[in-house]
Amino acid sequence: MYGHLLSQAGPAGVGSYEWYNVLDDFLQGRTAMAIDSSNFATDISNPAKSRVAKQAGFAIFPHLAGRRPVPFMSHWQACINSKSRNKRAAFLFLLWATSKATSLQTAAAGLATTRVSAWSSEGFKKAFGSQAAEAALTNLQNADVDRAKAILFHPQSRPILDAFMIGVNEVVNGAKSAKDAMTGAAERANAAIRG
Repeated sequence: MYGHLLSQAGPAGVGSYEWYNVLDDFLQGRTAMAIDSSNFATDISNPAKSRVAKQAGFAIFPHLAGRRPVPFMSHWQACINSKSRNKRAAFLFLLWATSKATSLQTAAAGLATTRVSAWSSEGFKKAFGSQAAEAALTNLQNADVDRAKAILFHPQSRPILDAFMIGVNEVVNGAKSAKDAMTGAAERANAAIRG
């Protein structure tokens, strides 16, 4: 469905889009909808950056009737280099940066944090917009963390993900049917898994 929708109604060149292309097209009103990071909400709702600030709406991830939506959950990492000469200071900084008090301040600035309490806070709803905040929190709660970790941390994640990205692009550019493209992608992914 995704590849077919993009091939029929997506912008020219969508097969090579990165996240910033998705955001830019949506901000300029060149696309009717976008599915990407919840972090886009503050830019989308900002009239100084967005032509669609007053018209845009936010919703939970699309799903079939009777089935639970399961959006993909991605993440950023904050790490301490094993060779750091300041490991304790780095640890204390991360402890402070991810604390409840700091997360509430960060959320009140409209930024994503590591705490559900911050995502649920009134400060976050005000900065993010109540509709966007509710959609983001619901999507976060519906996401399958174990599946995301299995995908992102699999030793063969790059060739597995590449296989499916290529498959979607084959559908988008009309080279193959969705069934043929995804069958081929699954075969390539399984071959990567088996080594």
